[in-house]
Amino acid sequence: MKERIFLKKKFKEYYSTLSIEEIKINGLRKREFGFVMFEESGMIRHKAFDSVNKLAEFLREYTPAHAYYSSAYYEHPSAENMNEKKWTGADLIFDVDVDHISTSCKNKHDKWTCLDCNNIGIGIEPKICDICGSGRIESKKWVCQRCLEVAKAEITKLVDDFLLNDFGFNLKDVEIVFSGHRGYHVHVYSKDVLTLDQNARREIIDYVRGKGIDVYFLFGKHSYEGIISYGSSINEPGWLGRWSRGLYDYIVNIKGGIKEKMRLPEKISSLLIKNMNKIIEGYSTNNKPLLSPLALSLKSRNLKLLVEEIAEEYGVKIDEQVTLDVKRLIRIPNTLHGKTGLKATTVKYDLLDSFNPLTDAITFKNGKITVKVDESPEIYMFNKDFGPYQNQIIDLPVYVAVYLIGQQSAKLL
Repeated sequence: MKERIFLKKKFKEYYSTLSIEEIKINGLRKREFGFVMFEESGMIRHKAFDSVNKLAEFLREYTPAHAYYSSAYYEHPSAENMNEKKWTGADLIFDVDVDHISTSCKNKHDKWTCLDCNNIGIGIEPKICDICGSGRIESKKWVCQRCLEVAKAEITKLVDDFLLNDFGFNLKDVEIVFSGHRGYHVHVYSKDVLTLDQNARREIIDYVRGKGIDVYFLFGKHSYEGIISYGSSINEPGWLGRWSRGLYDYIVNIKGGIKEKMRLPEKISSLLIKNMNKIIEGYSTNNKPLLSPLALSLKSRNLKLLVEEIAEEYGVKIDEQVTLDVKRLIRIPNTLHGKTGLKATTVKYDLLDSFNPLTDAITFKNGKITVKVDESPEIYMFNKDFGPYQNQIIDLPVYVAVYLIGQQSAKLL
């Protein structure tokens, strides 16, 4: 209980100094707001505010652990019945979270426990326990520098390759926000997307993920028998050029002896190795891969596997449900994340490369506090390493203590 009181006190300190300029929300009056409080479980929903000042007053007075607003716009956002709200449109939202991306570092800092048999494992939690078959799996997930670098790379790919280049959105309509935990959100405010239904948003998701790409389209014809000798140029727009560049990278990696990312059947890998010099020669002469050896030697099913593997690597690993949901509640930019104490920081596009969440999203930079840490892997914050800890009493900077307490891994003495 005293840990919640401590966190709320620190959060109140932050919100008491938060400027109105940092709470910029398009169409604020038409959005629904939701909050998770420190004192109670569940979410307070169906809130509405007629000005940013009223929202700021709410944050300062009630100090939520988590603060959200709807991607949707409504005529009556405070109505408790969803149909009575009268939906008028929604922003296009993308969520890149390392929870949905396989990274080797998870084996160092993430742990899961089966609540029925107490079986413990590391890394990404399974859907069911491999000992008792239970689906009641509880996981403990941590922020690390490597995780956040992977998430940032996906966001850069999403914004540069897809939103700006392929879809042609204007940069002024795109907002990038660090989530406060293990990823980033991208908000697209363009009028062109406001009234898109779920079917249209599914098409956008599939395009961004690289799902459902026609094998024969990439290989130049509409049937297996009619495939031409050369594929598309690496300079082609859209998926034609993207897939061609992806194939080139795969071949170069094989040539350099790098195979850890290869998840292809042995027959396909062997064929790529056998013909890699011919394929690369095609790139060298006219920026196009020589595909006829692959097309003639591989069955249609294997060609599809090759296309899907490259598309998986060069598409963006987004949380599909966030983009699909036209009534989604998303974290309010520049509010605090209740599990980390980090700020859901708005990041300018031209500063994304240099942005480091474990430095730039830290708010409680002053002071130290003594806590008892139950268990923690090594964590890196504000250019310093802390831990690992196991049943230790230790003086820590407030920002580290807030993070560990938010993760329910430390207690106040």
